[in-house]
Amino acid sequence: MGNEILRRSGIVPKSIDVLLVEDDEDSRAMMVLLFEANDCLVRAAATAHAAHELAIARVPDVVVADLHLRGGSAGWTLAEALRQHPRTQDVALIAVTGEIEPRWQVVSPFDAYLRKPVDTELLLGLVRQLSAVSRSQRRARRTG
Repeated sequence: MGNEILRRSGIVPKSIDVLLVEDDEDSRAMMVLLFEANDCLVRAAATAHAAHELAIARVPDVVVADLHLRGGSAGWTLAEALRQHPRTQDVALIAVTGEIEPRWQVVSPFDAYLRKPVDTELLLGLVRQLSAVSRSQRRARRTG
């Protein structure tokens, strides 16, 4: 609703750039549709390695990553690598997991984590809120 009012006024807000990391093909497709329906630019990857390459090539506003990926890949190793890289250290990171209480060491690089099944309204709210913080932090680094 708010974006529609802005569009009618001639102001078009910048889309939120989301990098989704999910190894389950059906879940990945559903979440891509969710983000696209909410005016996000979405890139999706099935592995942490592929997601890392995408993030370095074009820094996203938010990364939404499954903690446990197939083939030895892990969302938390991606999060640690992104926090250590100067270009991506301020990217907002959201973990999604089926674990009831993931270990603190695993989720500590993330700004938030949600349990599966994910509440889509909560996820979208976090993406919007954390993307604004991420953009602000990156802007401050560039100017300061």
